[in-house]
Amino acid sequence: MNNTPIERLRARMANAGLSAVLVSDIGNVQWLTGFTGSFGFVVAAENVEPVFITDSRYTIQAQEQVQG
Repeated sequence: MNNTPIERLRARMANAGLSAVLVSDIGNVQWLTGFTGSFGFVVAAENVEPVFITDSRYTIQAQEQVQG
């Protein structure tokens, strides 16, 4: 069952035949991570943990809001 946003994203990636995606739309980044800042990216790939990327303005906020 695909419960978490990341699990749902991975299911859609598999259906589309994608091995990796870069999520740049901040609304989708917020949905995937819980991050409420205005700048960030998520890199998701098969068989590895997703990576959240932002700049130094959001270091503390990202540590508090993004798990993993």
